[in-house]
Amino acid sequence: MDTWVSPETGREYGIQWRVREETHNQDLEIKARYPEQEIQMSQALGFTHALWEGRTTALGELAGKAVSGTGYAELIRPPADVSESVPSA
Repeated sequence: MDTWVSPETGREYGIQWRVREETHNQDLEIKARYPEQEIQMSQALGFTHALWEGRTTALGELAGKAVSGTGYAELIRPPADVSESVPSA
């Protein structure tokens, strides 16, 4: 539903999601509390790995009742060149 683009890596991360599930009449909107939560890690294999993780809030409906809460999300995507960097077994 909404995204944030890191000015350092140029990677785009989702920061707002809608989760719907009909069996339990679930309709939730989950949103990052702070978009700028990218973490960059250098790997021994010679490439830098970036990921997004952070606190979230949730609002919506579950089984016909209004619900709200807090949570945590982690978005991991391997680097574009990881298949070229990792030796095959």
